Amino acid sequence: MKVSPFSFNQLQPWPPEGADLNPIENVWSEMVREMDTHHAKNPDELWNAVNNTWHHLSQRPSYWQTLAKSMTYRLRLLIAVDGDWTKSYEMKRNYVK
Repeated sequence: MKVSPFSFNQLQPWPPEGADLNPIENVWSEMVREMDTHHAKNPDELWNAVNNTWHHLSQRPSYWQTLAKSMTYRLRLLIAVDGDWTKSYEMKRNYVK
């Protein structure tokens, strides 16, 4: 039986609400920032504002590239703090090589 290199023997513990390795949290935050000036008066206006904001964000390749590149830093920082929450460890950047 051939085993896929992507199969796992055991699931590792994962913080249920940890945003450290979840870049979608950054995307939601960016969308909220961009939508801060929209004042939808009804669900249709809100839907249009969300769609327009998503479209605008999707047209910014540098945003997505920066987000993707940040994953290396996030992984290194998470390893440096032994898997603990990294938000309180931002000052330890110099320990991450």
